[in-house]
Amino acid sequence: MIPFNTLKAQSLFQGTDPETLQQLTEFGEIVDFKNGERIMSELEGVGQPTPMILLKLRGQVAVAKKFIQSEAAADVEFKAIDSEIFGEISWLLGTSPSAELISKGDSRFIRLDGDKLRALCEANDAFGRVVYQRLAKLLAERTVNLTQLTKQKKTEKPSVFEF
Repeated sequence: MIPFNTLKAQSLFQGTDPETLQQLTEFGEIVDFKNGERIMSELEGVGQPTPMILLKLRGQVAVAKKFIQSEAAADVEFKAIDSEIFGEISWLLGTSPSAELISKGDSRFIRLDGDKLRALCEANDAFGRVVYQRLAKLLAERTVNLTQLTKQKKTEKPSVFEF
């Protein structure tokens, strides 16, 4: 169970009515990760949906993408990024994670059950619309940032996502 005030403070749920927030408190848990611990992996459960959303409460994480999915492929350089929401792409698409997420130092997250969140979004149109709009805005901002990063590095494919 997630403390009500902890959930209320998350940007994804700002302005959500108390009844809906109370429902959300039962959709997940708070989880801690140590330095270097893999939080989410694109290579675990390949092809399997990972129905969860992660909301960072504290700490730093690094996100990286492997462009070649094989045992021999080396990890690209991991760099810390500043974002609060993770797992949204796999949640929206119903796929396995699209990148690696590694804890840089100790970190704490809210892990939400994605299936329950999706059901609530479908049952509560107003809430669902806000959640999807906020996730769309986040993805648009990341796309703009990645485009700018590509132009700065003048590379065809940047190997590290910095958000």
